[in-house]
Amino acid sequence: MPPRVVSGPTISSGRRGYLRYQYGEHFWIPEILADFSKGMVRDTSRIAIPNGSVYDSADYLLDQPGLARKRGGTSYAAPALAGASLVLAVLEAPFPAGTQLLAVSSNGHLFRLTPTAASDIGALGATYYGRPCLAPGSPYVILPNGAANAQKYDGAAITTLAQGIGLGHAIAFKSRLVGSSATTLNRLLFSTTPDVNASWDTANSWIDADNQISGLATLNNSLLIFSANAMERIIGATPPPNSDMDRAPIASLGCTDCRSIVTESPYVYFANTQGVFLTNGSTPVSLTAEGDAEWVTSDVLSLLGRPARSFEQFAADHATAFS
Repeated sequence: MPPRVVSGPTISSGRRGYLRYQYGEHFWIPEILADFSKGMVRDTSRIAIPNGSVYDSADYLLDQPGLARKRGGTSYAAPALAGASLVLAVLEAPFPAGTQLLAVSSNGHLFRLTPTAASDIGALGATYYGRPCLAPGSPYVILPNGAANAQKYDGAAITTLAQGIGLGHAIAFKSRLVGSSATTLNRLLFSTTPDVNASWDTANSWIDADNQISGLATLNNSLLIFSANAMERIIGATPPPNSDMDRAPIASLGCTDCRSIVTESPYVYFANTQGVFLTNGSTPVSLTAEGDAEWVTSDVLSLLGRPARSFEQFAADHATAFS
């Protein structure tokens, strides 16, 4: 009589038996999961990850059941800019005929960007440019520089601004365009209204800051003036000669490159060799530790065998990346 053996699973062997019948003796039970609202969990083994979480979800937000929302990450806005090694500034300009994404390149050209093309609009008057800005009350992008007359772009062509005025930095404040003089380096010049392309009263409509101007920013009711080692603010709406404006110092802390200045109301963020700061028009607050990074100093020492570098030393060591 043949020996009796355990028969294999069949379609009638119950749920687990059926799964063994379908997937074999070693199987994963498939499940449909729709809630990962606990996010990414990496501090335990994969087999111990709790329900509602996931091991890897870089660049996705999973806080809402059934949804995976992308965050972070980057994609190219356009192909490479011909003849340029760097992009100095980018600006979205809402012209009446349609919004344009613009870029100022390191070879002194202005480009119009789309996902499929980087169109060279034309050469600018100098190879170094600060940050372009939108003109208040006029359909212009203003292109300041410290070496030649400021220019404007109207969505079609690049032309010289007003009477050929030189501006090192420019920004819209209230109903006027404000720019730093390219010749008197601590002087702010104010445009006419409503057309910034009309002749400016450079003989009377100006205010001098205490130091050479390195950047400008605006908040709702104040104009911030940056120099290498100081900040000032101007309040009021009417410049000289019949002025209601008031200028006052804010801090002995400044900004050496206008490209580090970012406005996200109600704050202005900026950087220098001491760290990254924010201000709401009053004393700046540091977003980085003073000196060495104190909260990780012991970890860095144990991991690398040396103390943590200060932000100033880090920036110096990687000057090429910051330039």
